[in-house]
Amino acid sequence: MSSNNESAPPLVNTSKILSSSELSHVRNGVLDEVAADNQDAGRVGAAAIAYADTQVPARLPAAIERAETQKRDQIVREQAKAQKSSR
Repeated sequence: MSSNNESAPPLVNTSKILSSSELSHVRNGVLDEVAADNQDAGRVGAAAIAYADTQVPARLPAAIERAETQKRDQIVREQAKAQKSSR
């Protein structure tokens, strides 16, 4: 499974902090990780699809949470920097 997988279900953005493109980037990263796992394990065809079908939904929530945390941290740093420069 790759980030260009046309059979992947549409991604609905429920994040209040990540843009749709950022969320898509996170999902593509998870898809790439799962594809690498499949390749490393020698899984192909139906076995690779079955593995991806279980792993992507299992890994995506944690990946989104990490991305949201990073985004919040970035916002805080930018706000602190702006406050510092306005003094």
